[in-house]
Amino acid sequence: MVGEKFSRIAEEQSKELAEMLVRRLTTSPRTTAYQVLNEAELHKELFALLHSLTDWLMYRPPQDVEAFCAELGRKRAKQSVPLDQGVTAMISCRDALLDLLLVHRMRSRISHQADSGSGLFEEMEFLLAVNHFFDDAIYYFMRAYQEEVRESAQVA
Repeated sequence: MVGEKFSRIAEEQSKELAEMLVRRLTTSPRTTAYQVLNEAELHKELFALLHSLTDWLMYRPPQDVEAFCAELGRKRAKQSVPLDQGVTAMISCRDALLDLLLVHRMRSRISHQADSGSGLFEEMEFLLAVNHFFDDAIYYFMRAYQEEVRESAQVA
């Protein structure tokens, strides 16, 4: 089931992951535009994604992913967040999920749980699902962002 175990772990830690990501995005020299965004709203957006990760990875149709990410791309364009910083934020979110998997894996090894073929397969499924989701998310984000910038330029 597409690494459901790891999706559930991310969902259980979604509040902490969202808080960590907000801190990372508002302090990184690569995402300086995020310093002026409303931190509570940013946390809410990240939490909404992370808290329902299983749903996003397994059950949501591609149109929902497109709509969510396109809206986010338009919003960031309107907020004057540079495109590279918006993409960096999405990559940071993906990396936080993959880091969570690594931490969980290290804890499992420390507690002497043996790797099983099915466990490794589940990890691989999760990695692939997360990467696929974020590949699509970045594409839809960028496309909508660029459309918003073009439309705003035509109006001006």
